[in-house]
This record gives sequence, structure tokens and C-alpha cells, in this order.
Amino acid sequence: MSDIRLGAGILAGRLAASVIRAVGAGGATTMPGRVARTLAPDMLTRLGRRLGRGSVLITGTNGKTPTARLLTSILARAGLIGVE
Repeated sequence: MSDIRLGAGILAGRLAASVIRAVGAGGATTMPGRVARTLAPDMLTRLGRRLGRGSVLITGTNGKTPTARLLTSILARAGLIGVE
């Protein structure tokens, strides 16, 4: 896939998010990704490769925020991430 398609997917996703928020149609959390992946189906794989230390996904029904904060604190104290 070309960098043009990846860039177009990212731009289209951002535009979709802006439009959804501007018209008050929700938090723009799902549709922008769907739009972006329509134009660049492998974008998550390609963007993920740019993460030098990988990534962590936290999912579930309850406890995501405290889990993310705890993990952030652990990684910051270990010097693996900078916290703003």
C-alpha cells in the first residue's frame, strides 16, 4: 500500500471525526477509524510498526481508566515513558 493511501486514510478519518463532532452526532470514536481503514485497510499494521517499543491495549467493561493510569505510572517510574 502506498504512503498516499495511508495519508489519505488518516486525513479522511480526521475529517470524519471533525464533521461528526461539529454536527454533534457523537464522540467520533468509531466511524473515523472505519472511514480511515476503508481507504487504507492495513493502516493499523503500518502505523503499529512505527512504535519502537510496541503497544499495549487495555480493553474491557470496567476498570480501563484506573488500569491505564496504573500502567502509565509503572512505565514512567521504570523510565520507559515520559509523562507530560
